[in-house]
Amino acid sequence: MKRCYYFSLLFIVALLYACKPEKTKGLVGRVFGYKPVYSTSADLFIIENKPAKAVVHAGKIYVKDNFIFQNEVGEGVHIIDNSNPANAARVGFIKIKGSQEIAIKGNFLYSNNYNDLVTVDITDIAKVKEASRIHNAFYSTNSLQVPPAGGGYFECADNKKGVVTGWIKDSIDNPTCSN
Repeated sequence: MKRCYYFSLLFIVALLYACKPEKTKGLVGRVFGYKPVYSTSADLFIIENKPAKAVVHAGKIYVKDNFIFQNEVGEGVHIIDNSNPANAARVGFIKIKGSQEIAIKGNFLYSNNYNDLVTVDITDIAKVKEASRIHNAFYSTNSLQVPPAGGGYFECADNKKGVVTGWIKDSIDNPTCSN
């Protein structure tokens, strides 16, 4: 079980390192590309229970006891009661904005909350609570640090302006990053 835990954490870190922008060489002028959308809202970092909801951007799943935990990419984790597999039911949702991956060990769920690594106590799935947080564990490697694959030119993300929560297509001057 210990190997599975370390493998899961290693996988999360490796996945987040996989998306690094290339620096462009010299000025390219005004081009159509992507600009980061920033937020400094404290609400982005609140981990809390929410009512069950439909899956929109399905991510990976994790099975623990009679529950299935399914990542909702960028939003959090669906909680599915699988006590009766013929009639599995969504019973809740854990809001973890910016979440890309999850891992579970014992009564703790691990995920990224944008650039932070958070540990969520899931002992009582109806009352989850943040157990710990490592700020900027994924400071420059969060997959939201770059626009969608094949996006071409884009403004490099600047974490001093806030958390990158998305991207918009717009004209940009002399971009220094591309993918």
